[in-house]
Amino acid sequence: MRLVEQRRGDPQPARNQLKLKRQMWLDFSGDGYTLEDQISGVMNRDWRLEMGPDYQLGRVAVNGQPQLITLRAESASAGVEIRQRQVRINAVSRLPRQLDVPAVGWLNDFDQAAITLHLPPGWRLFTATGVDRATATWLGSWDLWDIFLLLIISLTALRLCGAGTGLLALVTLVITHGESGSPLFGWLNLLAVMALLPVMPTGRFRGVLDRYRWLSVLALVLIILPFSVGQIRQGIYPQLERPWQQVYQPQLDRNRPNTQGGAESRIMPDGKLLSEEPVEMVFDEAVRPSSPGRSASYGPVKRKAMAALDPDIATQTGPGVPGWRWHQFQLSWSGPVTADQPMGLYLLPPWLNSLLAFSRVLLLTLLLLALAGIRYRRGNGWRLPKFNTAPVASGLALLAGLTLLAMPAGQALAQWPSPELLGELEQRLLEAPECLPSCAVITRSKVTVDEQRLRVDLWVDSHDELLIPLPAVGDGGWWVSNLSVDGKPATAVQRVGDQLRIVLTAGSHRVVLSGRLIGKDNLQLNFPLRPHNLAVQLQGWQAAGLVDGQLPGNSLGLQRRRAKKSSLAAVDPGREATMAATYIAPFVKVERTIELGLDWYVTTDVRRIAPTSGAINVQIPLLDGESLTSAGLPVEDGKVAVTLAPGQSSRHWRSTLAKTDLLTLQATDDPRWVESWSINSSPIWHAEPVGRDGIEPIPPIKQQSGQVLGPWRPQWRPWPGEQLSFRIIRPAGMAGEALTIDGVGLKHVSGRRQSETTMAINLRASKGVEYPLQLPAGARLEMIKLDGREQPISEQQARPQLPISPGSHQVEVRWSQEQARSWWTETPAVDLGSASSNIDLTLALPRDRWLLFLGGPQIGPALLYWGVLVVILLVAFGLGRLGGRAGRPPLKSRHWMLLGLGMSTGTFPAAIIVVAWLFLLGWREQVNPARYSARQFNLIQLGLALLSLAALGALLGTIPFGLLAQPDMGVVGNGSSRHLLRWYQDISVASLPSAWVISLPIWVYRLAMLIWSLWLANALIGWLRWGWQAVSQGGLWLKPSQVAADGQRIVGGVKADKPPTTD
Repeated sequence: MRLVEQRRGDPQPARNQLKLKRQMWLDFSGDGYTLEDQISGVMNRDWRLEMGPDYQLGRVAVNGQPQLITLRAESASAGVEIRQRQVRINAVSRLPRQLDVPAVGWLNDFDQAAITLHLPPGWRLFTATGVDRATATWLGSWDLWDIFLLLIISLTALRLCGAGTGLLALVTLVITHGESGSPLFGWLNLLAVMALLPVMPTGRFRGVLDRYRWLSVLALVLIILPFSVGQIRQGIYPQLERPWQQVYQPQLDRNRPNTQGGAESRIMPDGKLLSEEPVEMVFDEAVRPSSPGRSASYGPVKRKAMAALDPDIATQTGPGVPGWRWHQFQLSWSGPVTADQPMGLYLLPPWLNSLLAFSRVLLLTLLLLALAGIRYRRGNGWRLPKFNTAPVASGLALLAGLTLLAMPAGQALAQWPSPELLGELEQRLLEAPECLPSCAVITRSKVTVDEQRLRVDLWVDSHDELLIPLPAVGDGGWWVSNLSVDGKPATAVQRVGDQLRIVLTAGSHRVVLSGRLIGKDNLQLNFPLRPHNLAVQLQGWQAAGLVDGQLPGNSLGLQRRRAKKSSLAAVDPGREATMAATYIAPFVKVERTIELGLDWYVTTDVRRIAPTSGAINVQIPLLDGESLTSAGLPVEDGKVAVTLAPGQSSRHWRSTLAKTDLLTLQATDDPRWVESWSINSSPIWHAEPVGRDGIEPIPPIKQQSGQVLGPWRPQWRPWPGEQLSFRIIRPAGMAGEALTIDGVGLKHVSGRRQSETTMAINLRASKGVEYPLQLPAGARLEMIKLDGREQPISEQQARPQLPISPGSHQVEVRWSQEQARSWWTETPAVDLGSASSNIDLTLALPRDRWLLFLGGPQIGPALLYWGVLVVILLVAFGLGRLGGRAGRPPLKSRHWMLLGLGMSTGTFPAAIIVVAWLFLLGWREQVNPARYSARQFNLIQLGLALLSLAALGALLGTIPFGLLAQPDMGVVGNGSSRHLLRWYQDISVASLPSAWVISLPIWVYRLAMLIWSLWLANALIGWLRWGWQAVSQGGLWLKPSQVAADGQRIVGGVKADKPPTTD
């Protein structure tokens, strides 16, 4: 017989099966990105993850344990050594902003990848290239319907008003696309009316259509005005895009371990059982199968864990992870993503978005003027079209109400939360458990079979409330009659054919199935969830498919054993006895495990193979550089004399190994034993087999320990005389921070004579340090807390030292400063000595201060009062230009400005009522009562009387409001109010940013309002005298008898003159 070797071991393991989930934050400055990666899956090869040179790896944790980021000499890429097959990796890195970058950044392919891109206020994503799906991009928001409407409106404007207007409409619709509140269908409505008017015959219907045209123009004005105000505010203050939303809120610790007790209870969705994917858990140590007989060990019986990390080297803590939320964009791929897959992000910066916001306002105004027929001619000024104002005035009230109802819903705060936020919340609710695909595992199982019954004991660990599939025998060969969980009959059971499924809560459980076998000699016991360790107890049966207590597949074969008499005993009983007494040469198996940690060790196990009884004496050579540390074993000429007493199955010992760059293992030619080699390397070493003399190294038989998804421990079984060499290097640790400040919250309260400041710091350290705090000059320290415990302090201590141990900590400091109250208030300057992230500044202003100006980091409150005041003064100047004419109020520009200035800190509707009242009084002064019936005239008088009461109430109500209440300065943004101001900055250098306010005592405002109130009282006397004469012109109230038979009313009286204005 000739044997040909087809394949040996596992020379080419399957590729890694990894999934990437990334959060990607753009800096507020736009200089770069901060990335947080969640990588999960199974490692099958390479056993090192490296990041490309475009990325800057800052921090890595593997299965919750921080790892040292290292650099190999032959590679400039930073990475970490991986020692577990099933991994959950958390990595934080930095990426400078550039147009095209590798999509994943890691030098490894991924089965799935998804990125959530976070952009700060003022930034927009124009488009993303290199991805299969990108949500909410500007370019991707266009569809055929949008393009159709764009072309229809532009071409209609071109045909009706000329090429210039058509081009203007095209550009306007393009840059207002996707903006909430833009009047898209308003343009379509107006153009449709304009297209019908030229072909409509003269008549009543044409008059109605003409009036509808001007009502449409007015509706567009009412839509464009609030839209323009919002665009101008966003152009100046990007954070006012969502004035109700606070950019940053304190986040829970991202590195908090996910315990079973805190897991959310969840049943797996229908149709997706845990058996669809492997769910084996990872164990740190391989479980040794029990062997018959006694086992002797020299050295410690309980082996200590190998020292895997150097205590003198601190792992990198990396940059802080941003905690802010604003614009979110989902980038994903529908299939595997290679390491060299490019990705391009085309962003619109804040300056361009501000320019576009102002351009939208300008272009919308120009387009409205063009479609309304309003032209400007050089030398002739503005040319207004002729139209009848009476029909427009008659329907104005109705149109205003309908227009307000028809305004886009995006302008209302009732639309909060936004669709993007709702989508994110839905994604979180529907997100699969983080434990997948390892939500449940069968750690141990026992199968007991006798002639008639089969019993299966399962020890199950469940991370959540799950529907677990149970073992079953196909073709109805086993009828399960008893099913219990933790000794109690099971209740939540589902049967699908021969398959039983049971609901288990989170925790550890023992599940027992038993029942009668139904007359078959061959059975296949199928395990949908493969157990880690399987023991069998058979009576009259034999098992197939079990290797060293493990199931390579998902089924255990059972075959009924038939009793047969030995043919040799039947022919020659004497010869059988002679052969039984024949001498069997000793044969053992030598298993060497090389442990590469801070120190190198070799653990050697010698196991009996043959004979099964009697003593065995062998001499096992030590490795080059190996020194025995276990006592009780003699060493002669570099060989260990090993004796296995009768009934003793194994012996093992532990020894040290000298460190070397090239470790060579040589298999013996002695026929009395065979060897196996295993490498157990800590992450501080990188070991790989190398060939010699052009011969490839022998392949390992497996890459991991005994479990299917156990830690990486390659094992080799050489042929006699074979040699294997390892090149072992210690990658240099990458330079990085050993202390990171994840968040800073500073609250400054300004008092009458002194200020009080409280600062909370969240930090992480990878080694013990003394952390210094540099307080401002003149600070009097009042309290320091470290992780909730107060520390001893000295009031004059300007630079306290805090003992920080490795791990996450929270520091709280409070101090006070002597500070005379002045017009300038600023948060104190604090030097943290290290860069920080997520800086939240709060400044509490006393209620007896009048806020005038403020400033600080980019994301913070905006003071809208001064912009509103500029608009009020411009409008007042324009209203004053209308004064002095017939039918207009007798107010000049200075009167309107003073009136607007006093009412600017009050309510806006009150000012509108007063202006409307004055103009309607001027209109009433010119009304000819003869044009109206008695009923119409009396209704006008009644309406003016009611409006006069409302206007007088608004004016008189402004006086006590200004003298007693707090002025409304229009403070909005980032959750701020007039007395509590909040700023946020994503990244800062050692010194914290500062925020400031300019304020005056509230009595200054009230004194100014007192002067204004005296002026108003004096002016109001003259306005009332003029108003009375205006409403009484032609009579105050008419009776029906005062109307002549021909319909003309008899009017008496003399027209009243305007009173002199009051300064």
